[in-house]
Amino acid sequence: MKHFIEYYYCFSPTSIYIENDYYVVWNSKQKYYLFEIQNEELVQWQYQFTISSFFNSFVENKFNSIFSVDYEKKYVLLKDDYDNRAKFPLTFVQRIIFNWDNIWIKKSDFLEKYYYSIRGKYSIIDDSFHYFLGLLEMAHNYIKDYSNYEVEGFLQYKKYSPIFFHNPINVCLDVRERNFGEYLKYIFWNNEYKSIDLSLIIWENRNNYDFNLVIGRVLYPNYYFDLLDQFFLGSGDLLLLKNIIDKIEEFEDYVSFLIFEIQKFFPIKKVSF
Repeated sequence: MKHFIEYYYCFSPTSIYIENDYYVVWNSKQKYYLFEIQNEELVQWQYQFTISSFFNSFVENKFNSIFSVDYEKKYVLLKDDYDNRAKFPLTFVQRIIFNWDNIWIKKSDFLEKYYYSIRGKYSIIDDSFHYFLGLLEMAHNYIKDYSNYEVEGFLQYKKYSPIFFHNPINVCLDVRERNFGEYLKYIFWNNEYKSIDLSLIIWENRNNYDFNLVIGRVLYPNYYFDLLDQFFLGSGDLLLLKNIIDKIEEFEDYVSFLIFEIQKFFPIKKVSF
């Protein structure tokens, strides 16, 4: 990738290494991120709506384009603007058709088909797959009354994790409940929730969200399916998967507590695990 950077961006990197699914590129004290992209149209949209000092900035190459091609793969280079952070612009963007349920149905069909192609290879997946597929179906049933309605769309994260907060290609247009639901999952799976006053957080946000959508998002087990994707690619981590499975009962208690607190002020549906 060194020659690729030199050719397109006209500087010689002092260091390049792979981190997660992207390249980290250093030019002296300046840090960059090189991402392979699959959907150029989507990235053009993200480029348009994430021109903000909150996000790492897109770097144009010597051809005045944000896209660079290497062996038929397209990349974008992002400059880490750590010293120039602004507040995340959760601004209203446009009207959207809410479609979590359609996406989750397609995801369920895809995962079930793919699971049967590797069944018997990993006993830990065989023992846990249908539980989490059931959680996905529960999440779908929880929000099915919201199918295909028009709503305000906001910039939200595709992946809720601090390491991706300033990545402009990690944003999507979705309902505002997405980030809050993903936050509630994040603090559970990262063992932060025990030191947080959840009752207070929920109460302070009582007028900000439709909590049926929040709980639907909490139920959706993307953390498990993201790990499965890694197994499908041959790089899965059995220890991470085991840690998730070991916390199933704790997670059910957590969701039940959230619903109990929400029911104090919002008529939300119960969940029977």
